Amino acid sequence: MTAETPEGVILLDLHSDQFLGLNQTAATMWKLVCAEMTIEEVLHHLERTYAAEPGRLRDDLTQFVATMQERRLLEPGDQFPALPAASTSLLHPPCGRKIFHLLPDCRLCAVLEAHLVLRWVDRTLQRSGFHALAASLAALPAQRTARREEQAVQQLIDAVALAAAWQPFRALCLHQCLTLCYLLRRRTIQADLVVGAYTHPFSAHVWLECADQIIYWQAGLGSAVGIERVQAMQVLFQSARPRIQKESKEP
Repeated sequence: MTAETPEGVILLDLHSDQFLGLNQTAATMWKLVCAEMTIEEVLHHLERTYAAEPGRLRDDLTQFVATMQERRLLEPGDQFPALPAASTSLLHPPCGRKIFHLLPDCRLCAVLEAHLVLRWVDRTLQRSGFHALAASLAALPAQRTARREEQAVQQLIDAVALAAAWQPFRALCLHQCLTLCYLLRRRTIQADLVVGAYTHPFSAHVWLECADQIIYWQAGLGSAVGIERVQAMQVLFQSARPRIQKESKEP
């Protein structure tokens, strides 16, 4: 998952739950690699873009590709064969600054993560549909329950609501609840997706529950709408509620 910034590109590494910041040089490399160019084609483009020695550019590109392969963000193949692991001090490009760094875990990162997941949810809904996405989220392991009042849960709720306001599409209750469900389940917190409706007049809504407690319902309704409106709806769909998985202890 990626997001462009004025400084370059930020990637969410789902394998390590870390954000990776790429400056403009690395962002250019990443875009060219994703365009399925060979390493020679990428190098030729970089030579035309940056005033640097070809040998220096080749070293930077090789270490960049090796780092992405090491983090499993780039699979070795015909385009880029498997390369030796990159050094930890890697990547000092023509601009003289590191082009690859880890971003700190902070509230801004939570909003960025929500933004990336919202975009992923929108694409997945269009490609695979609601039921397939809901089933895949329900299959993620859950080890504990949580209440809406918990700081970690409230921070994710706020992050999703803020990120939704900046999407190029209308990210209302369905997109926001699927996104929040994903974020909670990735943190092994139980989350249950619920779809309900009124019949006269017809009105449908999606909300999120945890251990039979409604934890998010305002998306698309507004903060002034009380939880009683959701509680009065007839449930049409409810994702599976897997049992909380107890951590097994080694004998």
